[in-house]
Amino acid sequence: MLLSVLASGGKSLEPGEPFLSQEYTEDKDVTLTKLSSGRRLLEALLILIALFAVWLMAALLSFNPSDPSWSQTAWHEPIHNLGG
Repeated sequence: MLLSVLASGGKSLEPGEPFLSQEYTEDKDVTLTKLSSGRRLLEALLILIALFAVWLMAALLSFNPSDPSWSQTAWHEPIHNLGG
């Protein structure tokens, strides 16, 4: 009962009364449009940026000062950095 009062904005629902108003339960006409080539390219670019951000975050979070770098040779130890 309390849930129905809270969900209805403070007024109690009568038995058989719909939980949502008719406005929200009706099917809406949805038209799907094809993506233009520019929009498709932008979406692909955003996906690549998101993947790069995940890789960079993994590399930064797994940083280890003993890992070899471009100015330091490896000491035959395993690399701890997940970025390589």
